[in-house]
Parts: sequence; structure tokens; C-alpha cells
Amino acid sequence: MPPINFLSSVAVAIAFAFVARGFWPLMRPRFTDFSFHMMRGVFLFAVVVIARSVYWDMMQVLTMENWPTIRDALGGQKFSTIFNLPLLFCAYDFLYARWLLIPESERSHWRWWNAWMHPSRLCIIRWRK
Repeated sequence: MPPINFLSSVAVAIAFAFVARGFWPLMRPRFTDFSFHMMRGVFLFAVVVIARSVYWDMMQVLTMENWPTIRDALGGQKFSTIFNLPLLFCAYDFLYARWLLIPESERSHWRWWNAWMHPSRLCIIRWRK
């Protein structure tokens, strides 16, 4: 029987393939900016989760004794950068969508990178520009 990390990785990859497939048709310009950024963020996040699961869990089992050679040839742990960089785009999309939820009258005081702090009255420090 395959190891538990392989089996759980297969389940995660299948589940997020369903998520990616479910959100793909919704990434159309006809939706609001908010919806588009949320959909694109979720879709890209799902793709990265699938790729990371395949690389770190499934490939070890599928390539067996060749895994250390393949892993080292790809840079070992540094290969995770390939997965982490797209996640930054996901974070941008999610934060930009959050910025779009700020009322237009207040939006000029905020940026996409600090929209997570809105509303500032709930914060200890006032983060407005």
C-alpha cells in the first residue's frame, strides 16, 4: 500500500482539480472586478496546490529510488520557490478583491497591499495612507 502522504496528496490533487475546473468558466470579463480577482486567485491557488502535491508527495513514490537524484537535480528544497511565487499572485488577487470591497468614498485612502487592515477603526494602529 502506498504511504499516507501519497494517498492524501492524490485526494488533495483531485479535490483541487475539481476546484480549478469549477472556477475556470467563471473567469470572464463580464463579472465585476471583485469576482474576477477572486476567481483568478482561487484558480491559481488550486493549480499551485495540485503541482506542489504532485511534486513533493506523489513524485517520491512514483520515481522511487530515483527521487533523490531528481530532487537534487531540481535544486532540492529551493524548488519550492516555483510554487511560492505564483502564491504571491494569488495573494495579490485576493487583496485587490478585498480593496474593491472598501466603499468608494474611502477607497482612495487605501491600497491593495493594506486593504486587509480595513476598517481601521477595528485596528490598534491607524494604517490609512
